[in-house]
Amino acid sequence: PIVLGYSKRNKIFLCEGIIHKINIKNRFIEIRVYEFKNVTNLRESERFPVSIFSEVINKEHKRDVILIKNLSLGGMAFISSNEYDVNEILKIYLYLGLNSIIRLDGEIIRKMEHDNYEYGLRFDFVNVIEKDLLKKYLDTLKEQQRELIEKLGSLD
Repeated sequence: PIVLGYSKRNKIFLCEGIIHKINIKNRFIEIRVYEFKNVTNLRESERFPVSIFSEVINKEHKRDVILIKNLSLGGMAFISSNEYDVNEILKIYLYLGLNSIIRLDGEIIRKMEHDNYEYGLRFDFVNVIEKDLLKKYLDTLKEQQRELIEKLGSLD
């Protein structure tokens, strides 16, 4: 997965996709874009494009390593080579740095099949501590992404 961000006329735009081809000799990368959005036009919970490896455990206690594509206070989108059912409950372990793990419960609300499986998951917070930890992480992520996009915009 790849995420591109840029600013134009005080608006911030993001697009998510995958690298389709790389031509090293000509320094050329072809990207297949799946989603393009203006970050001022967001859903109920602001989503952040990320590439975070994480772990989930299903009801049969089987572990799976997943790739989180985007993350919000309400849920996340992730990619897995394993198939899960819509409405299935998973335990999610977000590894956010040294000694920083957030354990969450979530329900699969969307499923799409590409080369792998892509899922939408809604968080079901067991306690307010988990939600507060995730909010602090997202606030930090928002600031880092804003600073990066501003730096990239100043290169024009």
